[in-house]
Parts: sequence; C-alpha cells; structure tokens
Amino acid sequence: MTATTAPLAHGDGHAHGGGHHHTSLGLDNRKIAIWTFIGSECMLFASLISTYLVYKGRSPQGPYPHEAWTNPSTGEVMKPILDIPVTSASTFVLLMSSVAMVMALNAVQTKHQPKITTWDKIKGSSKLWLWATALLGTIFLMFQAYEFTSFVHEGLTIRTNLFG
Repeated sequence: MTATTAPLAHGDGHAHGGGHHHTSLGLDNRKIAIWTFIGSECMLFASLISTYLVYKGRSPQGPYPHEAWTNPSTGEVMKPILDIPVTSASTFVLLMSSVAMVMALNAVQTKHQPKITTWDKIKGSSKLWLWATALLGTIFLMFQAYEFTSFVHEGLTIRTNLFG
C-alpha cells in the first residue's frame, strides 16, 4: 500500500481524513488561504497608513484629521475631523466581536465535554457566542455609518482633499 492510497483504505475518501486538503508542508489549504487573506489586509492598511503619513500636512484645504481648519467659503473655524473616542470605542467593539467568534469556535470544538458550572454552560453555548458576534458586528457597522456620515456632514468626501 502506498502513502497516497493508505488514507483511502480508512473509508473517508479524502487524503489525511476529514476531507481537508493539505499542502506539502502538512498545513490545511483553508488555513493558508485565511492567513494569505489576513496578510493582504495588513498590506492594504499598511499602504493606506503610509500614504497618509507621506501626504500628511500637504493638502491645501481642509478638513484635516487632527487639526482645526478654516472653511474658505464661510470663514468658519472647523474642528478636526477625527473623533478619537468614537474610533477607539468602534475598534474595541470590533476586537470584542473577534473574541466572541473565538468563543463560538471553542464552544463547537468542546461541545461533547460535560458542562458542570454556569460559566461552563455559558462558555459552551455556540449560539450565544454567534449571536454576540453578530450583535457586536452590527454595532461596529453602526459606528462606521455614524463616522462616515459625520465626515460627509463636516465636508469631507473622497474628492475634498488628499485626506478624503
């Protein structure tokens, strides 16, 4: 029996059992795909942040992210566009939704273990954690809608300046 036919003898019909396809390094293709996606997201945000840092302060007109500016059409002094407390709360909610998703995965993976204490029962409820993930994700999206709506109301659009 060769190495390629041995897993088929177990009756699952897939290499390495469980229907997961593995790379030559023994890693699941899906795990590599997720890490590739996360890496591409990191590259995207790194490029956006570095572009912001390169062009910071070079825009001839406001609104600006961290400094007050004067609206040339009205002469009104406007506050900085970024609201750090709102952005911080939004980021916290997003991170907590990730924690809730990890808890849901843990609940699914440990569903056959006995649940003795109340905390074990809470920790072991995948439905609870999935609902928490959905709720926190919805709250995060509401934060985003609020922030981007306030940007537009304060005069910042994609065509306004380099920051936009």
